[in-house]
Amino acid sequence: MSSGRSSSLAHRFWRRCGSEASISVGRRYPAIFAQAAKSDLLYVAAVPSGASAILLPAGSPLQTLPDLKGKRVAFARGSGAHNLTIAALEKAGLRFDDIQAIALAPADAAAAFEKGAIDAWTIWDPFYALYETRPGVRVLVESTGIAPQNSFFVATRSFVETNPDITAKVITNSPRSVTGPPRIAPKSPTRHRWHRHGL
Repeated sequence: MSSGRSSSLAHRFWRRCGSEASISVGRRYPAIFAQAAKSDLLYVAAVPSGASAILLPAGSPLQTLPDLKGKRVAFARGSGAHNLTIAALEKAGLRFDDIQAIALAPADAAAAFEKGAIDAWTIWDPFYALYETRPGVRVLVESTGIAPQNSFFVATRSFVETNPDITAKVITNSPRSVTGPPRIAPKSPTRHRWHRHGL
């Protein structure tokens, strides 16, 4: 991944969290981009997230993952949907360049999906829940068993080291189930997978 792209994505990650944020909750993948830009982050705790899926529009002839070869697949770049797309392709024995990858924000992807401008859409809740029940829409594959989805409490190292009690209280008082002590993100299969695809 180029340093320029990493820096841009890291800026967006912290802008979403708030420029003064010391601890925030979000998906793993934007945080990985921020780490690639040398942000000194710690994963404080894991939070189970809603499912994601690859959806097919009404009338689609696709039946299996290998059928995605040569097709237009939309997802938000640098997101859990992006990772699920790559993981699903690998499970099917396909390469990333075997599909026509289309990077679209959820709102734009939804519009393209409704117009039939894309062949498949990798998306998370609540969009997944909203669209899977629409007439004719089918789920090609869900994230469960391919790339389980989690969110994470992410904090700056300096904040955790200076405020361990506050960090613990934030986690303890969260309304969502969380697990795990603060730690630096490991060199996970996700990181290696994205590196292989030039991300």
